[in-house]
Amino acid sequence: MLLKKIKKLKEELGVEGTWDKKTTQSTFQGDGYSVYFTLSSYWSGGYNASIKIENTGNTTIENWNLGLTI
Repeated sequence: MLLKKIKKLKEELGVEGTWDKKTTQSTFQGDGYSVYFTLSSYWSGGYNASIKIENTGNTTIENWNLGLTI
């Protein structure tokens, strides 16, 4: 589920399609967590970005993972 959220964020930024060359950050807020995707640089054929996952709830998030498809 988290991987789908990250993919959605990437699509919103346009790193997997048309990008407006203005948006550099997108945030998704889920139930007890937030995911931040920040684009730091880009060039023809690639980009540098960071992904921050933050627990915004009161309980530990267990058994989570992060996957990346390039």
